[in-house]
Amino acid sequence: MADDDLAIHIPANLQALITARIDRLDEPARRTLQLAALIGRSFYLRVLQAIAERELAVERQMAVLQRADLIHEIARIPEREYNFRHILTQEAAYATILRKERRSFHRRVAEAIEKLFPDQLAQQAVVLAWHHAEAGNNDRALHYYALAGHAAYRLYAIPESLTHYNRAVALAGGLDLTIGTLADDLLPVYSNRGRALELELDFEGAVANYDEMVALGERLGDPRFCLAGWLAEATIRATFVSTRDPALGKRLAENALVLARQRGDVVSEVRALWNLLLVDSFRGSSRTSLVFGEEGLAICSRYEDDPESGQEIRELKAVILTDLFRPYLFGGQIQRALELNDEAQALLRAQGNLPQLATSLINRALAYFELGRFDGVRAIVAEADRVSRSIGNVGGEVGAGFLMSLMFIEEGRGTDALAAIDRYIALGEQVGQVAEIVLNRVARGWLLGLLGKGENGLPEMEAALNASPGIPFLHTQFLAQAAQVALWAGQVEQAAAWIAEAEAQMNNDFWFFTSLYVPWVSAEIALAQGRVVEAISGLEALLERMQQVGSRVYLYDVHFLYGQALAQAGRRDGAIAALRAGLTVADEVGARRVRWRLLRRLADLIHDENEAQCLRAEAQADIDWLLAELPTQELRSSFLTLTEAML
Repeated sequence: MADDDLAIHIPANLQALITARIDRLDEPARRTLQLAALIGRSFYLRVLQAIAERELAVERQMAVLQRADLIHEIARIPEREYNFRHILTQEAAYATILRKERRSFHRRVAEAIEKLFPDQLAQQAVVLAWHHAEAGNNDRALHYYALAGHAAYRLYAIPESLTHYNRAVALAGGLDLTIGTLADDLLPVYSNRGRALELELDFEGAVANYDEMVALGERLGDPRFCLAGWLAEATIRATFVSTRDPALGKRLAENALVLARQRGDVVSEVRALWNLLLVDSFRGSSRTSLVFGEEGLAICSRYEDDPESGQEIRELKAVILTDLFRPYLFGGQIQRALELNDEAQALLRAQGNLPQLATSLINRALAYFELGRFDGVRAIVAEADRVSRSIGNVGGEVGAGFLMSLMFIEEGRGTDALAAIDRYIALGEQVGQVAEIVLNRVARGWLLGLLGKGENGLPEMEAALNASPGIPFLHTQFLAQAAQVALWAGQVEQAAAWIAEAEAQMNNDFWFFTSLYVPWVSAEIALAQGRVVEAISGLEALLERMQQVGSRVYLYDVHFLYGQALAQAGRRDGAIAALRAGLTVADEVGARRVRWRLLRRLADLIHDENEAQCLRAEAQADIDWLLAELPTQELRSSFLTLTEAML
């Protein structure tokens, strides 16, 4: 309650009426009411007795005030507690206290609460912070606002935590922060405030918070603030948000690593290694990111049982395990990635780290998608979505939703796929998730190409390409997908140009999915240009690679293309075997969108006319089902035209 608020809350005529009613009380009752108002809208009897003058006989005056219907009793156990009948009464009574008295009484209230409830200071933190602030004890107020902020932060009440943290920081401006305990209070305030701003998707605000943190550390000569600020900012500079700047993120993490090692600060050393893992994995440098991540894990193993730093180390171990998943997956080591994911999820669930748990779940769903375990994808994405929604994590919701969009495409559910893509593009734009926006636009462009609307899909691919140069491993894959859509749209020269650019960017560090997608499209373009032998050679190498890494999603497409190439080379038996293999995989994983193609080509190649007729009928049934799953007549017409072209 601030002095200025009182005049705003109570109109003058109403205040006069309430004040007149208070003035009709005898002096002891009126004084008791004033002191109760100073404590708050609700108050404990013991606190009131602790600050009241002995001669007031507080319990007798409480009976008077209850009969006057100004207060009422709301609890007897565990404490006798009272409440003002109306907040206007409390505010009017508070306004009658002389200003020169208020500060000393606020101090007495705070001291009484601390003395009476020493085991409940965290629960009373908001009240204590306010009383100490009104008493002018800004150092104590900062301490309690910090406690209140931490309590709200742990409960994911992020806006509430920010309110308390902002008040703590504002109070710090007028304090001598060279006192060690104040700096100790303020360090986690800045750290958590920055993270809370990130969870609210205010990344610019978070960067400003971390910069302020570093500046404060430099002014105080306290390297802890610099370390924490550099490390926190490095994290958001590494990731795909509006403030992304991987070069700056790497410099900040490297500076932090040097300082942490100089100080013997193991926790900060591990955090710096984690940041370097993030930067390099998001830049497509899988090998170096693995080095940083494994080095961080090795340190965690040595210190996770340390009595001082063990808890923080275990928390860092969980996030390193979560993010090491990515370079192992990029490198095609899917089973190793899943082993790390198992360990990460066990730690994150035990720690209650829901934001990282959502990320870990999405990682696992991505691996399952690559393996063609679509049922597993669906269950995991549902949990990731629930976890993300429970804490208001829109970014996690978008990440989970993108995988559902891909699932819908593979299952042939065109209406659901397009609706999901539109929804998650809108959410991605709302929260500034650049990578997810681009991924969903690519998915939409690719789906339109599959449905025979390549001319509509190309603008989506071009927009994605323009937005993705800062995401190296994704940009290369997008070039390949854009080349494929261009090929489907009949623009062979543009397709050849884009795939040549993608091939030039390939290296051993790239995401294994990109290393599979690029040769797939290269072979498809080679086949379209009549380079059949080259296409067959590339597809055979690709099939071997997919078998090595266990990738099954799109394996049916590669088998279809391989069958096409073998048929053109006059190798009918091999073509039939390839198409049957593709059909088997499609059926096993539930990829209904591609079955009609495989069935049609098989029907064209086999000699048994009865079987051929059955295959054509089955293909037509799939086509009819897919048509029914499309949202517009325009898309149904284009897809039907595409299917007729294969007759």
